[in-house]
Amino acid sequence: MVLVQSAKATHIVELLDNVVYGNSEEEWSSYRIVKAIWMPPTGFDWSNLPHQKEAFGVDYLPPDGYVHNLSRTDQMFQFNQYWQPLGGLESFQNHLKKVLSSIS
Repeated sequence: MVLVQSAKATHIVELLDNVVYGNSEEEWSSYRIVKAIWMPPTGFDWSNLPHQKEAFGVDYLPPDGYVHNLSRTDQMFQFNQYWQPLGGLESFQNHLKKVLSSIS
């Protein structure tokens, strides 16, 4: 899963279960158990992270805080409309790998 915060791709994480946990005592009332796969190196200026347009190829991503399956056109229509002619999800994954590997 690619995490997007303030229109910047900030982390890639692996979901470790299918449970959404609730916590009404904290600022964020729900959370997931994840394993970080990629995040910017220590000391990196996060304002220099790629904008979602550069990372995803589209201007619009649903700003609702939910997990969206990139292969589902009913959830990610613009994303799929952009990436299908370019080779689909695999091409996107290769593109994102290049974008994130350029961060040092």
